Amino acid sequence: MIGWDSDGNGCGFSDATKDYGHLYWSEPPGDQLYDAIKTLDVDKALELLNNGVCVKECPSSNDQPIECKVTTRMANNANYDGCVYQIDLAYLEKWGIDVDSYADEFYAGGSAAVTPSARFPFRYETTRMYGYCLPKLSGDKVSAFSDKTIETFEKLFEETVMNDKLTSYIYDIATAWKVIAICSGTAIVLGYLYLLLIRCMGAIIVWLSIILLQLSLIAGGAYVY
Repeated sequence: MIGWDSDGNGCGFSDATKDYGHLYWSEPPGDQLYDAIKTLDVDKALELLNNGVCVKECPSSNDQPIECKVTTRMANNANYDGCVYQIDLAYLEKWGIDVDSYADEFYAGGSAAVTPSARFPFRYETTRMYGYCLPKLSGDKVSAFSDKTIETFEKLFEETVMNDKLTSYIYDIATAWKVIAICSGTAIVLGYLYLLLIRCMGAIIVWLSIILLQLSLIAGGAYVY
């Protein structure tokens, strides 16, 4: 049910990661992963899970600071600025991403200030699914990759990880626990109210039932002395 970062730390599993309970993929996918997803090679595609980082909250907007448990992989990679991976123009152009749109939002000075050495933060919105921050990409900034890959990966992830029945049951409970709690509490309250009414009105209900039965027999002409 939990994610594990590239150092083998379970997100939210130990004292070191107790405040970082969600697995987030901070690095942009490369050709190998893209090819694996296109060919539905589950084993290779899910290797992405080994390159994640534990974060406090799943990013929900591009300007939201990312607080993470820095891994060895991140510390030894010059492309990282804190918890955010920096991509260059070559990556944007390779994947057919709209440079102007991306630069206007992420690059100081907008697209007019973009130079060959410009670097951009690799950021995207996510949706939390228990211990994972699933990519939820949309728009022009990363649409080339999102449309062809992310949707397939999400489906592939759900069909492999969520295909396990026990995991599915636990996830359903984790998702609907508020509804289950409210229904359970309501059932208990109504049950005790019913027992209280029976205790207070039991005699009335019994005599009323007898009287109504007698009246129905009289009305039907079947009253017997």
